[in-house]
Amino acid sequence: MIEFNHPPWSDINSPEVVLGEYRQAEGFRPANILSDPPGELSSLFGALSNDFAKRRWVGMRCEDAMRNILGFLKRVDESALYHDQVTCWLFGTAGPCHILLTAALQNPTV
Repeated sequence: MIEFNHPPWSDINSPEVVLGEYRQAEGFRPANILSDPPGELSSLFGALSNDFAKRRWVGMRCEDAMRNILGFLKRVDESALYHDQVTCWLFGTAGPCHILLTAALQNPTV
């Protein structure tokens, strides 16, 4: 699978920021960068690979996943359209598997 992702550089220019966010950190874990002419992503990957599995960062990513879950569940609004309610509920209730996958150093994609 090829994912085209172009986050703002300010969102990924710090290893500490990326290591603490469960959705971003996994993308830098395998050496899967196909093109990086300026070399910025490759240098970031090098900084991340040494700390990815450290307990501190795994814990922070699990907490980030929990915040994501709670955010979806808090957005369930009974006055919203039914499909919007269901979407928030589904993402919120499917989220606990993201915590387990993150803790197991696996890709939190379901």
